[in-house]
Amino acid sequence: MKCEVQKAMNIRFRILKIEGNTYILDMSQSIWKIVFPFLTWIIPLTIYKVDGEEINKKLQFSTTEPKKNNISILLLAGIGIALGNLLTALTDYFYIQSTMVVNSIIAGIVMGIIIAVRFVLSNRNKKNFYQRVAPNVLSRERIWIRPKSFKHFIQALFGYIFFLVFFIAMFVLFITDGNIMLIISATIFALALSVIDVLYVVEGHTTVKFKGK
Repeated sequence: MKCEVQKAMNIRFRILKIEGNTYILDMSQSIWKIVFPFLTWIIPLTIYKVDGEEINKKLQFSTTEPKKNNISILLLAGIGIALGNLLTALTDYFYIQSTMVVNSIIAGIVMGIIIAVRFVLSNRNKKNFYQRVAPNVLSRERIWIRPKSFKHFIQALFGYIFFLVFFIAMFVLFITDGNIMLIISATIFALALSVIDVLYVVEGHTTVKFKGK
């Protein structure tokens, strides 16, 4: 079944146009889809049928065409690697004298803060969703949604793997070496991983299948 995906001003949500009906998709409806975003294409998602005109006003979705000159994930990856090489010369200034146990505690605290911030933002967005959308929900459906294209599949999967590998590498290296730049880099990659699920349902046309239909 054909589906048109439109962006809302809040990156957490997508507006789906399916056979003349309007639905809202919450991209962060499950913690597992944040940790493993590719599950978005495997596990059925809950969508909410709403009144199109009313919800357009409340979510202020974008009707502009996707920009053809969007920066690709590959380019972002290249920039990240270049910045990493640039900072290599400065790493000697950021070493701290500590044991691996202390470094592990520091890393754990930093990751705990990142997780806490992500949950706070997620809960705030969820509350905002219920305030704006819930009163207009006509019904709920479960659907499977597919990647927009093979190129989209490769880009989204590569982006996740790229940030995950570098996050793990920076995290482990900080514990063993005690370089502050490494934990800063790990934090940046962790923040990117926490929102990368939005790349798995992008603006444009794709295919969906309703569960039970």
